[in-house]
Amino acid sequence: MTTLAFLDLTVTQGPNVGMRYSVPQNMFRILSRYEVGFIADERVLNPEQQELVLKYVPKKFQENKGPDILLDDPVLSTAHALVLFTEEKSIWVDFMNEKIQTLQIGDSISIGNTTLKVS
Repeated sequence: MTTLAFLDLTVTQGPNVGMRYSVPQNMFRILSRYEVGFIADERVLNPEQQELVLKYVPKKFQENKGPDILLDDPVLSTAHALVLFTEEKSIWVDFMNEKIQTLQIGDSISIGNTTLKVS
């Protein structure tokens, strides 16, 4: 029997305090500002956003996009960052600053007015 592994992100500061989001193994999720009409698992990335994904997500995982993590943080863009979780590595990429960080359990991610704890 195979057990799925998840990387959990819990909002510890910002408008969505207490919300928890999971990134399944071998997938990535985009962190975005919520806007009326957005549906987390149906939004298509524009060409510029797709280019950023291609730059940071290994080819074998590029089709493994999970639903966007939509946050009620007006400072964020509509595709602000991504979290990738694979067997080999876990990373967070801030598209706005082109900053990449390896993630470990207990780390915090700060974007806009939001902080998320990795568990």
